[in-house]
Amino acid sequence: MAPIGVENILSLILVNENIRPAFLFQSNSINELSILVEIKKQFTELTHSNDYTTYQGTIISRKNYNGQQNITTEEMGKILGYPCYKGFDSLDRSKTYYTIDIVATSTTGKKYYILTNVCPNKSNLFKFTKIAEKARWAFAKEKYKPLIGNDEIKTVDVVVTEEIPTQYIINKLIQNKNLTKEEKDKVINILFNFGFSMILEIYFIDKFQYDNPVHRGILLSLLLREINDNLTPFFPLQNYPEQDVKVEEITQKFEEELIKVLKKTANQRLLRRTTVKKHV
Repeated sequence: MAPIGVENILSLILVNENIRPAFLFQSNSINELSILVEIKKQFTELTHSNDYTTYQGTIISRKNYNGQQNITTEEMGKILGYPCYKGFDSLDRSKTYYTIDIVATSTTGKKYYILTNVCPNKSNLFKFTKIAEKARWAFAKEKYKPLIGNDEIKTVDVVVTEEIPTQYIINKLIQNKNLTKEEKDKVINILFNFGFSMILEIYFIDKFQYDNPVHRGILLSLLLREINDNLTPFFPLQNYPEQDVKVEEITQKFEEELIKVLKKTANQRLLRRTTVKKHV
């Protein structure tokens, strides 16, 4: 018997209890067929749909979707019961948006992400809360305890994460707008992903001058590099051990020079261009 996996079981319970209309099973595992057979055995009232377009995985639900044509990404979101399925394809990711998760936590602290949805705002948050409340009730049912196992579900929570695109920060800097604490935290995270040390990160936390035009210009160049990294074709760099070492050396040197420039340009202000009238 191939194990279904607790995270899959929790999602299937939601469908079985009519809390969610469907669950999309996606797996590249060599045991995929065996897992689907076991799911059929444990959840006998649910239908498996594989014969539809555009195929994205096995739809497990009470409704049969076999033979249905032209299921778009948005339509799939509706089928699966995502509260923010509308406008998913047209979501403007150059602006702040939100990732909303429903997370089940077991008695040992293990977390299971049973629903993840990207949303333009938090207007549908109450729908996630309602799903979480019903899920908490469903997971506590005696009939599901043998499937979930000894590590029973203790809580089901809604977790909201504000996603701040790099382009959004770039736009604010160009418009000379102040960054929020969350946006500054995003900048620190970008520096970390570059491979810079804590020395530079601490400098940005304590001494970087966001109102200094030179500093802002330097930050803009770093952010542009983040979304246009010319090393991307070589990721992961661990696949190129010799080059990876070289990149680390260059990054360290770049960091040292960057800190020197930031220190030398501290407290500078934009010089206004003045015109001198000529008297004839």
